[in-house]
Amino acid sequence: MKKQLSFLFLLVQFCSYSQCWQNVASGGATVHGIMPNGSLWAWGLNNLGQVGDGSTSNKNFPVRIGESNNWKSVNLLSFHSLALQNDASLYVFGGNNYGQLGDGTTTDRSIPTPIAAGSTWKVASAGVYHSVAVRSDGTLWAWGRNNTGQLGDGTLIDRNVPVQIGSDTDWDFVSAGWDYTLAKKTNGTLWAWGKNDTGALGNGTLTDLTTPTQIGNDSNWSQISAGWGYNVALKSTGTIWIWGGYYEGQFSSNHVPFQIGTDSDWRSITGGDDHHAAIKTNGTLWAAGDNGSGQLGNGTTVDETNLVQIGTRTDWKSVYAAGYQYTVALTNDGELWSWGQNNLGQLGDGTNSGHIIPTMVDCPPLLATTAFSIQTIAISPNPAVSTLYIKNHGTQAIDQITVTDATGKKVLQLQAVSEINVQLLPKGIYFIKVTAGKQVYKNKFLKE
Repeated sequence: MKKQLSFLFLLVQFCSYSQCWQNVASGGATVHGIMPNGSLWAWGLNNLGQVGDGSTSNKNFPVRIGESNNWKSVNLLSFHSLALQNDASLYVFGGNNYGQLGDGTTTDRSIPTPIAAGSTWKVASAGVYHSVAVRSDGTLWAWGRNNTGQLGDGTLIDRNVPVQIGSDTDWDFVSAGWDYTLAKKTNGTLWAWGKNDTGALGNGTLTDLTTPTQIGNDSNWSQISAGWGYNVALKSTGTIWIWGGYYEGQFSSNHVPFQIGTDSDWRSITGGDDHHAAIKTNGTLWAAGDNGSGQLGNGTTVDETNLVQIGTRTDWKSVYAAGYQYTVALTNDGELWSWGQNNLGQLGDGTNSGHIIPTMVDCPPLLATTAFSIQTIAISPNPAVSTLYIKNHGTQAIDQITVTDATGKKVLQLQAVSEINVQLLPKGIYFIKVTAGKQVYKNKFLKE
């Protein structure tokens, strides 16, 4: 009976993970990921503690941040991170030289630290040196560096605690850029303030603004993504718009939003330093801009002025291009893929080698509570629905792979492969044995 109960408990533990990754955010050279159980993981550049694991050493594979299973979302553009929990509390970590963490100090934090105790937050966005957030009551708040008016409080004074911007209570979403800010109201209008030397504020001028100012008269903006001097946005019509300085993609600097192409079937957009990406309603992935490090993911290093399709998959869920010369994206079943520059481990694959096509990030062990270390033979995704990928980080080539079910019955035996079709296997727990040279590696996975 004990063995049966243990097996059922293990099965429940595995089945609680219908995906490997649930939410992801990238910025600078750091990536954060949230698993379905609410645990927070991170990798990449960590010089100021922006990974959040209590250290300042870079990570080229996912490490778990604390023990909480209550994380909802994370946002960052470069050197500091803002993270929301399910109870709408806000946590901050990373660089704090201008008070951008909002904890009343200018001291860097290498672990998530709560701020504004008792406040509940709807959305939070980290720029390079400033932070902006919307509370649950629709009020707008900002803190950090303010040398170009990026906080929006009408001054050029830095703030190391959150200050309310105006008195409006209808703010819906905010996106912090390099040293400026974009925000959307519940009525679909778009607003901007801060530095404007690239036309990033979208009002037809190059003049900085210290208070929120509406961009045009349209009231059908649905998504906005501020970057490192240029922006991309999506309207409720399914059309994509761009403005600001955008040099590598061969667009001239535009001081007002202009439409990209004529398609009206775009579902989501993301922008960053020098490239942007988008997903259509049919689940296909597209990208444009600078491609010197392969950050577009189309197998080349040639810049693209127009959006080009990346591969042929139609199950992309979300994409993030706020990082410097790399991109990460999620599929509907929770697979995480990354490509582009990897000099600081930002692709999360356990190496510092870049990729010019999407490469899967291994899933950390589902029940792990400490830092995930790259296994010599790694399997993902786990749970698996149709395909199980085998990644070999060792020096010995894989000779043979054997899969057995929970009763010990052999169900598959393959020679020297990097992926296994498990679509026809019944749902349940399976054990996999990989032979490479004289070494034998064992693991288990759940077939959903």
